[in-house]
Amino acid sequence: MLRIVTRFSPSVALTERRNMYIHMYATYCHEVLTISGTNGSPEREERREREREREERESEERGERSERGERGERARDRRRDERVERGRRALEREQQRESEREREMKR
Repeated sequence: MLRIVTRFSPSVALTERRNMYIHMYATYCHEVLTISGTNGSPEREERREREREREERESEERGERSERGERGERARDRRRDERVERGRRALEREQQRESEREREMKR
């Protein structure tokens, strides 16, 4: 019986383990991104939208500190209108979900 002897190197094992973890993480990220990008759950969508709104609000606050004059006011008004519109859409979605839940309860 022929036996091939290889010297075990800890650095090879560490590299392989690292590559395995990188691959697992990449697979996880890919699954999460494809799921949330195409048919994500409403909760995940809401969470992502809230994150986006929070980031926009923080950037607005930073931007408002630097903005001056009429141009800044117009930009602030536009952002405020966008914020109101997003809130209105979120409220409509919530009402739609509630009415769907009520329909499900009636069945």
